[in-house]
Amino acid sequence: MEDKINFAYLQIYTRHSNFGSLLAPSELAAYLLENTTGANIAIAVTDTFSVAAIPDLQRLLSGSSITLLAGMEVGFSFESAKALPYSLLLLAENSTGYSNLCYLASQALQRAGDSPLTACLSFSELETHHNGLIAISPYFGGAVMAALRLGKTGEAKSRAQALRNLFGVENFFFGVSPLFPEPDPKMAQSDNPEIKLDAAINKLARELKVGLVGTGETRYLTSQAGNAYGSLRSRMTRTIAIQFPAQLLNRAQGDWLFALTPLRPNAPLYLHNSDELQLVYSKAAALTNNRIIAARCSGWNKGLEFDAVAKIKQLCEKSLSKIVEEAELEQAHTRIQLELAELSQTDMAATLLAMRKAIEAYGDSGILIPRGLDDSFIAWLLGLNRRKPTSELVSSVFEGRAPRFLAGLNAEMRVMSKVDSSAPLAKLPSETGAIPLAHPRFTAVSLCQLPISALTPLQPAETKAGGIVESMLAGTVLPETIGLLEIEESKTVAWAEHTLEILNKGRETEQRLSLVNLPVKASPDSSERDYLKMALEYLMSKHPAACYGAALGLAEFHQRANIAEVIRQSGIRLLPPDLQKQNLECALEGENSLRVGLCLALNRLVATKLSESTNLTLEELAQKFTFDRETWERLCLSGALDGFEQRDTLINNIDTLHNYNRAYADWESQKHKSEKKLDIPEHQGQLSLFDLPEIENEIVEPEVLPPTLSLTQTSEKLPKLQLLRHQFAALGFYTVEHPLWDWGITGAADANRSDPVELAQALKAATIMPVTVGGFITDLRRIPIAAEQKGGQEFAVALLEDWSGHAELVIPHPLLNGGTNITEGEILFAFVRCVTPNNQSSRPALVAEAISLTPFAGNVAEEIEESANSDSPSESATPISSDEWASSLFSQYEAQESKAATSTTVAGATTPKPKAATKKAVEVPQARRVHIYLPRTDDPDEDTGLMVALKKVLEQFPGQDDLYLYLSKEGGGFKRFRPATLSVTSSSDLLQAVQALLGPDSIKTDEYSGKV
Repeated sequence: MEDKINFAYLQIYTRHSNFGSLLAPSELAAYLLENTTGANIAIAVTDTFSVAAIPDLQRLLSGSSITLLAGMEVGFSFESAKALPYSLLLLAENSTGYSNLCYLASQALQRAGDSPLTACLSFSELETHHNGLIAISPYFGGAVMAALRLGKTGEAKSRAQALRNLFGVENFFFGVSPLFPEPDPKMAQSDNPEIKLDAAINKLARELKVGLVGTGETRYLTSQAGNAYGSLRSRMTRTIAIQFPAQLLNRAQGDWLFALTPLRPNAPLYLHNSDELQLVYSKAAALTNNRIIAARCSGWNKGLEFDAVAKIKQLCEKSLSKIVEEAELEQAHTRIQLELAELSQTDMAATLLAMRKAIEAYGDSGILIPRGLDDSFIAWLLGLNRRKPTSELVSSVFEGRAPRFLAGLNAEMRVMSKVDSSAPLAKLPSETGAIPLAHPRFTAVSLCQLPISALTPLQPAETKAGGIVESMLAGTVLPETIGLLEIEESKTVAWAEHTLEILNKGRETEQRLSLVNLPVKASPDSSERDYLKMALEYLMSKHPAACYGAALGLAEFHQRANIAEVIRQSGIRLLPPDLQKQNLECALEGENSLRVGLCLALNRLVATKLSESTNLTLEELAQKFTFDRETWERLCLSGALDGFEQRDTLINNIDTLHNYNRAYADWESQKHKSEKKLDIPEHQGQLSLFDLPEIENEIVEPEVLPPTLSLTQTSEKLPKLQLLRHQFAALGFYTVEHPLWDWGITGAADANRSDPVELAQALKAATIMPVTVGGFITDLRRIPIAAEQKGGQEFAVALLEDWSGHAELVIPHPLLNGGTNITEGEILFAFVRCVTPNNQSSRPALVAEAISLTPFAGNVAEEIEESANSDSPSESATPISSDEWASSLFSQYEAQESKAATSTTVAGATTPKPKAATKKAVEVPQARRVHIYLPRTDDPDEDTGLMVALKKVLEQFPGQDDLYLYLSKEGGGFKRFRPATLSVTSSSDLLQAVQALLGPDSIKTDEYSGKV
């Protein structure tokens, strides 16, 4: 082996080193292949804490005379892993050494976190993981040379002895200078600093019997690239100041891993000719060890070889005879050979094996749908396709395609938790010295028995959301033993997946449902997406509650209310979360009820911990978990703690729970400190003459008892409306606790029935016929009819809410005094008409003609008509003054009076007294109704003037005949109103006065029989 390699470049850096080089692996390979023809050389890429360039170089240098060695530069310290690091070159002699390289890099990089330059190994970590490694203390940045530069020969010797004893005398070397200093005739040889350093390192090597080796340190390809490397090193200053603590940098003396120029000259560190280096290193007695190390490390990857194509061929032959008929075997073999030949030209073979491993490990934990493999016969044999491809030969099966998984949300992390050894893939950071960014769709999987941490270093990477995850930093090519998974997340797949999870919960004794065993019949040529769509349709038809629960769990907070409304309309009862049920996700309770999961009320991490805790009291819950106030608030408001105490009490004691939570945590911390103080050896004092320990006057602290939880009980109950609003704030939707949950919605306005219609539809009703509505009173305002009125008459505006929306309901004064006591939080039914103001910016409102706290029985319109036909004295028949009428609802919504048109009371107008009620109803002569039709003018001012003039006319004919006013609507038709505070006497004089004002067809009268 020694004769085969003439020279080895043992210290080459690429762009995978932070501030180490700008050289791309492809550039290095191309340069070497072009300029080292016929030379039998070896190279070791020693990037700082990285082996990402090795797989790329393995592929690029395959078949050439250049031997690739596995190496890495690490930073270490004799003091601790948090000191300024020194450089140490480590070369893998075998697969054990390579795995130790990866492990050491992972340890240091993960500890460094988002400051990768600070990655540093302790001396004890090197002691634990040094097997199979050859170490070189380099000329620049090395611990031994750093001490010699400061003239600390003793310190240099002790450091060298420690490293030699650690790695062994045959596995530890000193790197000699790459600068090749020439003697200066004007300077005495003893005054040249580089010559003095060379002499010092040679002397130390002889004393300790440590070998010298030339490493051929290379940072760039040609001498012309020196300036670019110098600029890179100068940019390093700012990053070092950011990532390293100032106190460490202030203590820095001499050379270390990231020492700046002038200690690191720029120009000489290019890729020198191997013949030139051999000549220089032979003079320095450093060439022999160079060749010995190259020979020893040339077999580093034995045991790590992995042929993905051969493995796929083996698996196909194993399953071929089991699932393919004998008549098709010959054609099947031909298909396999063609596809294998295509796979050998791509990197997809490892991907197919990774996909197979993921499916086997994932099992029925979720849904993984392979994509991009529909025409692959091999993919079908490996179990990656649901349907067999056509028997016809297809060329370029994998060309232009990217095999990937279609899976649910967060599938990447869930797949990695199931697969034995995997990690997210990280991309090289765009800025030197920055932390890499984890790719959101790619996962690296170990294809052999070794864990992925033994095949490549794992280091922190930043996600798009700003989190930090353990990832694998890779170059353009992955190691042969690692396959790459691309996972495309799909909400459709997640919906099906979560539905199956809900259905499978509690099916320990039954067969678990999956996409495979659903009774769904799909055509042979249907795609996976088509099959998934059919499966969802089947699940929705057979298990709607589970489907809705899955959709609710996947929805964003602002989307939940709409899904909850669909659940309600489907007749499914949505139960509030319950901590004692331990449901992380939504769960079925019976066939028609769905229990909300804790994850909808809390942070998923907190909800997961709570769902794993059983049989806790409220006090034990507060002792075991430390929550912030917001978490306690969500637990109480959502109803999750109702099993412990009344929700009113819990909400009133949120601060009590939070304070107890913190007090108990403080007590427990103090208790641990006290126990440590008491844990002292016996007989610690000096013995007296009687062999008894002399104990000084000791202050015995009294034992502090743990705090106790005591909730304040209150007799006042929180209003129902407030409880509902609290729950909505915590969950984003209402549950079955809402009083309207089981309310049937007719969805159509019909005056011939008293079922309530949706408020949204009532507000759009184009008919003048009244309709019945109902809803939850969420706000109530009482407004005086006239400020100067001392009688205190008022009307009310209630904000009524149902599942379609909300509307303002105007309740006239007579209805308020009719015995129906309305308050916020009550369910109210009303017989209403929709009124639209003249002001276009105002919203339409509903005006009540009848109200009730219970559903109306029978036909409300007929009941009101009978009431109108009755002469029974009632408050609604009592007229009020014209000033009050002018400011009543009719005037407010239909004819706003101008300031110039202020009405006055007609002198002599009297208010007739109502008739006394009798015990027996008797027939009376014909009663009369007066109908007045107002023309449409399209001029608000003219409309107002007309209304005021009409009011003056009507006030001249007071009486007890019913009055109906009709306002023409745009597009045809009328709106009818019956002023409750104004009646008239039907007479020819009234007829003439109204006709003179409004026209000949403006007034009509009719008669009807009434009862008194």
